[in-house]
Amino acid sequence: MINKSEVLLCTISITLGVILTILFLDLSNSGPQSMDWFNSYDLKSDYLAFKFFYMDKWRFPLGLNPNYGEISNSIVFSGAVPILSFICKLFKNFLPNDFHFFSIWITLCFSLQFLFAYKIINYLTKDNLYSYISAIFFLLSSVLIYRLNFHLSLAAHWLILASIYLDLNKYQKNLLLKKIFLISLSSLIHFYFTIMLILMNIFFSFFNNKLRFSFNFLRENILIFLTLIFTMYIVGYFHIPATDALGFGYGYYKSNLLSLIDPSTSLNETSWSIIVPDIYNSRGEKEGFAYLGIGIILLIIFLTIKTFKNLKEIQLNYKYITLSLFFLMLAFSNNLNLGSFDIIKLNLPNILYAPLSIIRASGRLIWPVYYFIIIFTIYAFYKIKLKNSLLILIVLLFVQIFDYSASINKNFITKKNLNNYEHNDQIWN
Repeated sequence: MINKSEVLLCTISITLGVILTILFLDLSNSGPQSMDWFNSYDLKSDYLAFKFFYMDKWRFPLGLNPNYGEISNSIVFSGAVPILSFICKLFKNFLPNDFHFFSIWITLCFSLQFLFAYKIINYLTKDNLYSYISAIFFLLSSVLIYRLNFHLSLAAHWLILASIYLDLNKYQKNLLLKKIFLISLSSLIHFYFTIMLILMNIFFSFFNNKLRFSFNFLRENILIFLTLIFTMYIVGYFHIPATDALGFGYGYYKSNLLSLIDPSTSLNETSWSIIVPDIYNSRGEKEGFAYLGIGIILLIIFLTIKTFKNLKEIQLNYKYITLSLFFLMLAFSNNLNLGSFDIIKLNLPNILYAPLSIIRASGRLIWPVYYFIIIFTIYAFYKIKLKNSLLILIVLLFVQIFDYSASINKNFITKKNLNNYEHNDQIWN
């Protein structure tokens, strides 16, 4: 039997995804053959990685892309969204040579972001209208839109939301299979999401098994790891030596203690707030950008004041608090900064720096914390049962949009500053 509410949700999600993609790229650049909007080094690099892989023959492991670069590697080590690269290569005989999927990917990211945000809030509140309004906060996520400008594969924040939804709705059918699929899928999008989802699942299953290493805990995580390792082997993660996966960056590409209230992604870039002043941070800390927006910040302040007046109403979820603290510890790294002030600077021994260098841009690990805060702030506001809670939430949404207005204008309204170059170089052929 067709679930009409699910059909409506999917229809709204896809429609919003298409509209935002057209606004983000401009209508003339939204097609799967336009590439004039690739106006950053990262976008051009990912496009070329895909094209070399797309035009090559099939190899094993399946992701091998030996013609791209001087060192033979795999498509998984680029930002070319491996799962879509595989699908396109599979059907390349039916697609034009200048085809690419990047505009389609942007639509998917917007649509799935809205869909899973709605599912999370609706599961917690059982209020459809409240959930639709709440999901718009996630659709206009500063960390999502910021990434879409140059790291398209890192825009799959819906993977984080999907993992949270699976944990909240833990009594659904085939839960373990869904977890295995989601984590394996993340490795076919970007390995940073795989790291986040593995850590999240370990914490979730440990707490759900009453803080003990039970048979269910071990069975679940062993099955997930075996499937993940097999998937990674098939697509070419282990084609290069493990030592080549290590690199500089841990302790530099990190978060700042003020990242959640700092509206600037890095020095000399457009601020995400017309209300909150820029807070100085180092250029490496743009990886930890996670500005919540003044609408969410005001909601947090309101809830903090209210709960201090009614301490008995405070219900702490230690699972999410513990996981957030762990992610923050990794995101802040061994060099802790409060704005421009150095709080702690530690030199890590090589035995620790080597494994941590796999997550060299550790500032990205603040993303799950960012979404935890928004989810449970919106849910806590619903729980206090104010008479006009929906109206207040709508007002705060408009405050959020007003706060983001400069960046919204830059990303969705102002015509893109495109590279109007002619592709005369032989490499494009």
